[in-house]
Amino acid sequence: SSCVDTSACQFVQYIGLDELQVAKVSFEMYPNPTKHQVTLSFSQEVALGNRVQIFDVRGKLVREEILQSHKQELDVAELNEGVYLVRYMGAHKKLIITN
Repeated sequence: SSCVDTSACQFVQYIGLDELQVAKVSFEMYPNPTKHQVTLSFSQEVALGNRVQIFDVRGKLVREEILQSHKQELDVAELNEGVYLVRYMGAHKKLIITN
């Protein structure tokens, strides 16, 4: 007796907890525009230890910080004047750096 595989292939995609919570993530960012420092304020549901990323207008990652507090200050004085994108778990905001 010979066995024949008659099952169909199924595509299975696993989604992690962080990805499921992306829609719920939001944050405030002030002051904006800024010269030296910006404060990011997150809701209490946000897990600490995740990355906050800053990208320039070309999409290059120029800064990355680990979220250590629900209200975190970032020193952006070393960034050139311009427009940046601040991203946290899929949520993003435009940041303007002035001289």
